[in-house]
Amino acid sequence: MEPSTRQWHKSSPALMLAALLMSGCGMRTLEGTVVGANDNPISECAVTLEVGTNGGLQQARTTGDSGKFSFGNVATMGGCAIRFEKPAYESQKVECPSDGKPLHVVLQVHTGVNGE
Repeated sequence: MEPSTRQWHKSSPALMLAALLMSGCGMRTLEGTVVGANDNPISECAVTLEVGTNGGLQQARTTGDSGKFSFGNVATMGGCAIRFEKPAYESQKVECPSDGKPLHVVLQVHTGVNGE
């Protein structure tokens, strides 16, 4: 028996959402570089991705010698932010970019701390 138009209409929002999620809608790679005020890369910086309301899902990375980080296949539909932390530097939290471009994050040295 063929589903009636009414039955199809009722189920179509759920089917559309499922199709969007399966096609990767809202999924992308988030990447970037962490540098100091002198534009030198900052290695060993803790980078935490917080996805969803109140940072419900978290993933962590540490930057390498080049200061680069990457999170692959991130679902950004519910919003997300990235937190950057390293001793002797001011912590920073930024919203995930909506344009898909890599982030360039500049961390400032805590006041009273010499060097980077």
